[in-house]
Amino acid sequence: MNWGYKLLVLYVSFALMMLYMVFRANNTKFDLVSDKYYQDELNYQQLIDASKNNNGDMTSVFKNENDILSITVPQSLRNKFDSSVVLLYCPQNATFDKQYVYTNPTEFIYTLEKQKLPLSNYQYKLFVYSKGKILFYQEQ
Repeated sequence: MNWGYKLLVLYVSFALMMLYMVFRANNTKFDLVSDKYYQDELNYQQLIDASKNNNGDMTSVFKNENDILSITVPQSLRNKFDSSVVLLYCPQNATFDKQYVYTNPTEFIYTLEKQKLPLSNYQYKLFVYSKGKILFYQEQ
């Protein structure tokens, strides 16, 4: 085989490799953090204020024990508690995100079985609505 054929084989193999990479890139699934990221960015200051409203009171809000996630509303909020939202955010796949809304003012401890969740890498977020204020707690 002379050098002309070797050069042709090299060129064809490079072209096939590039076509394969373009095919793989087009079929790669990726998710944005949010579909309405621009509106979320505008509201980010409200999230910062909500995390400041908890006054650093992160004592035992989230507990992982024996594949059970337990989320507890802090004791200081229980007498003025309106409702809460628990958000489980999965960075790998947006279809695995979970959101639970609790409106019962007598329920302060929420338990979730981690075996029922498709993945274990979640960010846990708790929004507590209390007398017109929003409090935000987060853990990875």
